[in-house]
Amino acid sequence: MHVHDLADCVSEEGEIVGRAVAEYLKGERKYRPQSIKIVPGDNITYVVPQHIDFLVPGRKKIKLFMRGRKPEERVRINLINDKGRVLGSYKRRIVTPGEMESVYLPEVLLEDSKLKNLTVSVGKEDKEQR
Repeated sequence: MHVHDLADCVSEEGEIVGRAVAEYLKGERKYRPQSIKIVPGDNITYVVPQHIDFLVPGRKKIKLFMRGRKPEERVRINLINDKGRVLGSYKRRIVTPGEMESVYLPEVLLEDSKLKNLTVSVGKEDKEQR
């Protein structure tokens, strides 16, 4: 459980939970041999969900919610695998602890059965990335 700063986020997360219950009841989940732990990295207080145990055929992406630890401008939220490879990078003008951030994780990136950890971190944007 975590606190949202906007009612819209609460409603959206409720819809996500409702879909997940329906998928579970219909048996539409493909369980992974090992769950993927979602790890808060640099300048991230926490991430929801904290782990991913299954894939859903036809689902294209998973929404990750997180909070920054300290205010920072011109940054990227990076999704990093066990080997340090950046799987996704999302530009943000500012990240603050008082505002919930979210990014979409393409589910196709989770098909690697060897993936055990996915770290979510905030880092300064390089001049080349602007």
